[in-house]
Amino acid sequence: MKSLKDHWLVRKLGSIFLATNEWLWNRLPQPLRNTRPVQQYGHLLHKLVLLRGWRQPNPGTYMLRNRAELEMIHSLASQQPAGQDLRIAVLACSFGMEVYSIKWALRDLGNQDHIQLLGLDIDDAVLAVARSGRYPLADFSWQFERLSAEEYRQICPVEGSDALVSDRLRSGIQWLHANACDRELPEKIGQQDIVIANRFLCHMPVSYTHLRAHETF
Repeated sequence: MKSLKDHWLVRKLGSIFLATNEWLWNRLPQPLRNTRPVQQYGHLLHKLVLLRGWRQPNPGTYMLRNRAELEMIHSLASQQPAGQDLRIAVLACSFGMEVYSIKWALRDLGNQDHIQLLGLDIDDAVLAVARSGRYPLADFSWQFERLSAEEYRQICPVEGSDALVSDRLRSGIQWLHANACDRELPEKIGQQDIVIANRFLCHMPVSYTHLRAHETF
């Protein structure tokens, strides 16, 4: 039986090995990364990561985190015919930062009543915070660090010790307690024009490949 010291050493060496490979992988030219031998090696690394245990998602994220992505969503939304509803679903929305970021990004598009934004999550507690739009700065201040002073003022002005998302952004958003991996989810939320499923599928077990977003949405 391995001693605790041996076990610690194995895990330490494994961490160094994976960290080194991640550093190298991120610096490989894309043409080389797309070759079959390198792809096979990448799959091997992925399996090694899975062996190190289940990865729990971090429920926190920044407001306006991915501005390039928000610009792309705005570009797609602007192509919607005038007067036609635009349905956007954010899966595993957590504390709602992505939902409010999207609402902010689309603020200049015509009649906001035609934008039907849905945020869903499996965790009732984080969904309650998202729905309220009230974020105690003692716990959430870091999530607003990437906002300019003007963005901060317009998106979530400070009230006492909390940042409160403006009424304009909170209005018209639907929140749903649901499992993004539910086979019946497409039937529950209906046809969507845009579905956001940012990175929560990373390193999930193969058994979750029954997700059918590509078929339904």
